[in-house]
Amino acid sequence: MTDVRRTRKQLGAICCIATALICLVAFPVSAAILPMTGMTTDPSPNPAGGDFVNPYIDNTAILTSYTTSAGTVTDLSHPVSANGIFDSYNSGSGVEVRNTWGVNGTEVDGVDAFLNLDVSVGGNNWGDNNDTSVIDVGSTGVLRAQFFFSQQINAGAAGNGNDFFLIEAGGNDAIDIVPLDASGNPIGNFTLAVNNSTDWGSLGVDYDRQGNAVSPRPDNDLPGLAGVAFDLEDFSGTGTLTGVAGIGISGSSGLDGTIVGVNSQLAPAPEIPEPTSLVLILVGVAALAGPSRRRTR
Repeated sequence: MTDVRRTRKQLGAICCIATALICLVAFPVSAAILPMTGMTTDPSPNPAGGDFVNPYIDNTAILTSYTTSAGTVTDLSHPVSANGIFDSYNSGSGVEVRNTWGVNGTEVDGVDAFLNLDVSVGGNNWGDNNDTSVIDVGSTGVLRAQFFFSQQINAGAAGNGNDFFLIEAGGNDAIDIVPLDASGNPIGNFTLAVNNSTDWGSLGVDYDRQGNAVSPRPDNDLPGLAGVAFDLEDFSGTGTLTGVAGIGISGSSGLDGTIVGVNSQLAPAPEIPEPTSLVLILVGVAALAGPSRRRTR
C-alpha cells in the first residue's frame, strides 16, 4: 500500500507540473514594457561643455545599440515605409507635423525622417488631437500614421524588451500603439499603452532639434532624449497575435518621436547596394544581354 500511495503522489505531482506547463504555453506571461537606460550612436553625441551641461545631439547620429534592465540590444532595424502626413509644420492648416533637423541643419521632410535609425531626425508634436497632429485617431476614426517593416512578424525574439523600440525628445508623452496587418488595419483588439511618467527612460543625452547650422538653443531649452522598448507579448488583446506587418501610434500629448524601430532579427532592413556594387551589377546585366541580342540577329 505504501508503494501505491507513493506512486499516486508521484503521478499527482507529474499532473500538476504538466498542467502548469500547459498553462504557460496557452497563456504566455507578458514581459513588462522596459524604459531605456542608455544608448550608443555613431558618431557619439557631442560632449558636454560650454553652454551644454549634458552630452547633446545636433546632427546625424545613427543608433547602434540601446540598453534596458534586461540588457543591451544591437539588432536594430527600422520601418521601410510609412503612411501619414509628414509635411513641414504649418500652424492652423490641418493635420501636419514639424520635422526635425538633419545633417548640417537641413530639414528632413516626409516619411524619410522615420525610415532610418538617425536619432537626429524625426517629428515634433505628432500624436495629439489638434492641428499639429499626425497620428491621432481623431474624429475621423482613421489612424493617421502607420509604420511598416520589411516582413511580417509572427513571433518575438528571445529575451525581454527587444522586439520594438521608440525614442523621443522629452520622454513625457503618453501614447497608444496598435499592431497592423499588411493592409494597415489594426489586428483584432490588440493595444499597448506607453505611460508618459513611468515607461520612458532617460538616455542622458540632450537633443538640439534646431541643428548645428541654425542658431544654437540655450542648454535650458533642450529636451532630453528618452526611450522605451517592448515585445510582441506586451500587446493586450484576445486570441493570438500574428501577422504583424507594422505598428500604428496615437496619443493625446504630442509625441516628439525620432526613432520607430524593430529588431533586425524579426524584420531586417533591406540592403542598399553601394555605388560601386551597382555599377558592377549593371555591367553584368549588359554583358548577359549582349549575346542574347546577337543571337536574335
